[in-house]
Amino acid sequence: VMNISLTKKIIFTLLCLNFLFSGTFYLSKSLDSISEIKVDDYGISGNGDDFGGFFSETYAIGYYHPVWKKRKIKYNVNLGFEYMENDNFSFLSFYSMLNWEPIKKLTTSFLLGLNFYDHENKYFNTHDYYPDSKGGQVLGLALAYNVKNKIPISLEYKIYTFSEVHSDSWYDIQYSRCAISLGYKF
Repeated sequence: VMNISLTKKIIFTLLCLNFLFSGTFYLSKSLDSISEIKVDDYGISGNGDDFGGFFSETYAIGYYHPVWKKRKIKYNVNLGFEYMENDNFSFLSFYSMLNWEPIKKLTTSFLLGLNFYDHENKYFNTHDYYPDSKGGQVLGLALAYNVKNKIPISLEYKIYTFSEVHSDSWYDIQYSRCAISLGYKF
């Protein structure tokens, strides 16, 4: 008779191996000329260069894993995460992604999730705020071309929302990012 503890360890190991080796790992770089920032309460809008390069040159690394697939209709659902940063900020996003494959080498995706935001700037506030920034939602669209079965190249557009404290007031900010990414499917 097999030990219950050993059985649980084997099942846990198999689940971890399935999770680690069946998804898609990707690297992404923003196309800075298309990135845009909106701060509604300030009435400010512009690209990363208008904000002292705060949002320019962003890179991201991510992973998504298929959790459900319908073969005859050619759509599936993935769960994933992404870490994006530059010298001024970082985002950690968790999302679900609905994919549709109209033809064999082309996949369209819609993603929806939450992000956690942190920045390196010091703002003038009379009170100490901990934290002085909050994440929000992330929405996105992507179009991927599968070069080979294991290498997708995609063009993606994502919108990140977050909040920061400036002069003792919270401001909602929206960062739009267009990027190109290269992935590898395990």
